[in-house]
Amino acid sequence: MRRLTFGLLGLVVVSANLAACTSLRTPASCPPAVSVPPSVAHPYYRSSGESYERLLFTATNPDYLALDVRSLYINPHGQGQFPNLGAGLLEVMAGTGTLYIGSRSISLQSAGVIAFDAHESVTLTNLGEQPLVVRLYLFGVH
Repeated sequence: MRRLTFGLLGLVVVSANLAACTSLRTPASCPPAVSVPPSVAHPYYRSSGESYERLLFTATNPDYLALDVRSLYINPHGQGQFPNLGAGLLEVMAGTGTLYIGSRSISLQSAGVIAFDAHESVTLTNLGEQPLVVRLYLFGVH
C-alpha cells in the first residue's frame, strides 16, 4: 500500500510539473517541449537551367564500386543538362517529361524506371505543369 501511495504521489507531482510547463505562460525553468533542430540550408542546389539536385546516398565497397543516389527536381516546362552521368537507373517519382541521351529521346512517365549507360550529355525536359522529380541510381568505379 505504501508503494502505491508513493507511486501515485510521484505521478501527481510529475503531472503538476507538466501542467505548469505547458500552460500559456511557460516558466523559464521548464525545458522546451520540442527539440527544434537548427535551420538548415535547402537540401537541393541548382545544378543547371531549371533543375535542382541533391545527393541522397553514396557508398563504395572494397572492390571500388560506387553507388550514388541523387534526387533531381525540374521546374514545370524546365530543362536540365547533365554531362556524362555514366551507367545507372532513372526512376520517375512524379511528373512527365523526356530524357535525351545524345540524339535518342525516351518518354518519361510517373512510376517508370529506365536503365541507361550515358557517357555523353544527358538532358531532362519537363513537359508538364507539375515539377518533374526523378531519382538517379548511378553506378561507377572509384
